[in-house]
Amino acid sequence: MEDSADFILYNIREVKDRIKLAAGRAGTDPGSITLMAVSKTHPAEYIETAHRGGISDFGESFAQEAKEKVDQVDLPVKWHFVGHLQKNKVRPVVERFDMIQSVDSMGLLARIDKVARQLGKIMEVLLQVNLTGEESKYGLDPGDVKEILGRGETLENVKIQGLMLIPPYYDDPWKNRGNFAAMRELAQEIDRQGYANWSNRYLSMGMTDDFEVAISEGSNMIRVGRAIFGTRRRK
Repeated sequence: MEDSADFILYNIREVKDRIKLAAGRAGTDPGSITLMAVSKTHPAEYIETAHRGGISDFGESFAQEAKEKVDQVDLPVKWHFVGHLQKNKVRPVVERFDMIQSVDSMGLLARIDKVARQLGKIMEVLLQVNLTGEESKYGLDPGDVKEILGRGETLENVKIQGLMLIPPYYDDPWKNRGNFAAMRELAQEIDRQGYANWSNRYLSMGMTDDFEVAISEGSNMIRVGRAIFGTRRRK
């Protein structure tokens, strides 16, 4: 574990340096950007090491794995669910997580609200947007986002805190600059129209290969796995 710990701590320093450089180029305060370590498929010990390296936000994608891992880690961290969430897995996720970033339907949003109400909890969520209509990815069509926001205004146990994007993969990450810019513009348009249950607090976009590009277009939350923990372990 010692070698793994050194590897993780070194990687965190490298990623933070990249964030500072990207933020500097964009004229953004690097302190305003939340670095989330995507810890899915990695053991709880890696999370403990990353926390020593200054990471306090962690992302998980698989409900059963996350349930076991969150229960193992006794640290003051914020847990984000970033994978596709089925309605029958909502309860254990709401019980353990602080934010669900992958809300992709009104039915799921309503289910989260119902479970959170039963648990006496306010659940922070982001709306996941499938900007380019990729069949291999989940997410709301951009044209449906405002409808969800309108219908979600009466929900009392979910707080919509922004948008999340998983863009197409390109060998050249700068090809996604237009997609990142479009997400920023969508969030700004929502701001102008105004919704009761909306706060443009987070624009969650950018991962290992493209987070510098995302920061250049306004991302203030990046989801980094491989650049911190190395190649993902197979489940």
